[in-house]
Amino acid sequence: MSGQNVKLPCFETVISQMIKNMCRSEGYKYSDLEAKLVEDFKVKIGFRQEGSGDEIFEFKEEIYWVFKYLKMIRFIQDGLDGLICISSEGMEFLNSQLPGESKLEDIELIGIKDYFNSFELELDPIVVSYKQLTEFADKEKVNRTLSSFYCVKDPDIQDFVRRNMNKFDDKSICRSYLILDRKNSDDENFCVLGFFALALKILRVDQSKLSRKQKRI
Repeated sequence: MSGQNVKLPCFETVISQMIKNMCRSEGYKYSDLEAKLVEDFKVKIGFRQEGSGDEIFEFKEEIYWVFKYLKMIRFIQDGLDGLICISSEGMEFLNSQLPGESKLEDIELIGIKDYFNSFELELDPIVVSYKQLTEFADKEKVNRTLSSFYCVKDPDIQDFVRRNMNKFDDKSICRSYLILDRKNSDDENFCVLGFFALALKILRVDQSKLSRKQKRI
């Protein structure tokens, strides 16, 4: 399978597989869970580890944000000795999905989605300019955060944040601002809730083409 044709697993599929792996084990460290997920998908859907490494890097970033999201909604928690485990809220949900002798594989993605959509996140948002972030925050942490930014609905937006935000700011084409969640950021990455950019351009209007009313406005 060509590296360019590899399709990474969707967010919900990674969540489902992560939960199944955790349920089958007494405890995982994050690094062990990540390695297990990579191996699972490499075998089951043809995701390949060889090549340039871009695919495996993207997949590991996806796993990290799934893990982060599950912690944000308190579905999983840190246990003893650096192990992660399913929280009491998570177990309550799983028990409601697995009545009687049902198997773990019976967990439906739609059920997981409904549960997540009903969960209210505890957030502490703050707006920070790109310039402020790069001047005062750890550069490696900033680079990791921006390079792992996801926007599945609009690849152009994703590409802008990952590759062009710094260029546009340096050239004064626009000024970018990130909305960060202080509560759920950690030592590895800032938690980005969103961003916006303001174009730096003088608007010139041809007065001869305006009506009297437009001129008054």
